[in-house]
Amino acid sequence: SIVQWIIIAALGYGIYMLCKYFTLPTVNLTHGEVLFIALSFAFAWVEVFKIGTIKPFTCLKCMTGWFALLIGCLSIGWYGVLYLPVGLFIGAVFSSIKMRYL
Repeated sequence: SIVQWIIIAALGYGIYMLCKYFTLPTVNLTHGEVLFIALSFAFAWVEVFKIGTIKPFTCLKCMTGWFALLIGCLSIGWYGVLYLPVGLFIGAVFSSIKMRYL
């Protein structure tokens, strides 16, 4: 379990350094745009990019969260980390609507 905590701390530090040095100040996206783009990318990644019966990532809510984290960090800096739980929520809501009505 110590190794797992070291890996989590290293990932957190890596995300912090990524967001600190690789911000794009010319990209000014609103919160809704970041979340909509993340949901669009995740939907395309999970539902459209299928190679036969092999699907590399099957969780729409997880991919929405990761894409929201990436786009948020690249657009507003390390505060984009706060987009991860919101992206997970948006992905979960969309997945439940899709499962229920589509």
